[in-house]
Amino acid sequence: MIVGDGGQGIASLTGGETHVGRNLTVGGPFGTGTLTVDGGRLFVAGNLTVGGVAGEGTMTFGPRNSIADVEGTFSVTASGSLHRQFAANPLPAIQAVSANLAGELSVGFAGDFVPTIGQSVALLEVSGNAPHASTFVGKPQGTVFIADWGAAHLPVRIDYQANLDAGAVANDVTLTVLRQGDVNFDGTVTRADLATLVANWHATGGFAQGDLDGDGQIGLLDLMTLRRELSTASPTTAAPVPEPASLATLFTAALAITLLGRYRTPGLARPAIRR
Repeated sequence: MIVGDGGQGIASLTGGETHVGRNLTVGGPFGTGTLTVDGGRLFVAGNLTVGGVAGEGTMTFGPRNSIADVEGTFSVTASGSLHRQFAANPLPAIQAVSANLAGELSVGFAGDFVPTIGQSVALLEVSGNAPHASTFVGKPQGTVFIADWGAAHLPVRIDYQANLDAGAVANDVTLTVLRQGDVNFDGTVTRADLATLVANWHATGGFAQGDLDGDGQIGLLDLMTLRRELSTASPTTAAPVPEPASLATLFTAALAITLLGRYRTPGLARPAIRR
């Protein structure tokens, strides 16, 4: 069965159980396919492949808990993409015997998802005993990326588990929620994280350099997020946190640097000074 064979195909499954008695491909050889699963269970007796030979495929799991139970191999090819939106009490999206991952992955969290720092959620469970070494494009083992969380952002780390025991079911691909502002991954937000952000001020980089909103640059919005996390630190982690006055001074200085940078940009004149 092919969704998008030679043209554009769109399929949506909401609630109940859907059985496919053979292989299922999202995105045919020369077509574009989109499959959305939002609630219920999709059972595939063969392989489930997202992305065709020359066609593009997209598979989306909505915020309502859904499971794709694949008796064969689950694959996301180089022309495929997988999107998963987690909600409260999330279940693993996909259960398969084996997996091949080479396409895109995007993740979002619904507004009712209340994250616990260090919480792991399962994206893919693999029950076979074959080594699993493939990863989503741009997201190798341990990559931290920014996921949408309602109107906010949430840093998550992706982990892949290889060499599964025969017959065991394991969380082969998991996402772990990190604390906003903890750029050095030590579990707390302290002066060390602030120093990293300041050292990379106005530079390009990722979460480990201080980019907390996922726009690829370190700037005022990132500083505001880090300042908020510092102010809400627990008593056990509050000792190394700068005093509020110091934070205010740093925030003001960063704003001044930003404005000065604008006036130095070619084509922008300094404001007139009245005497």
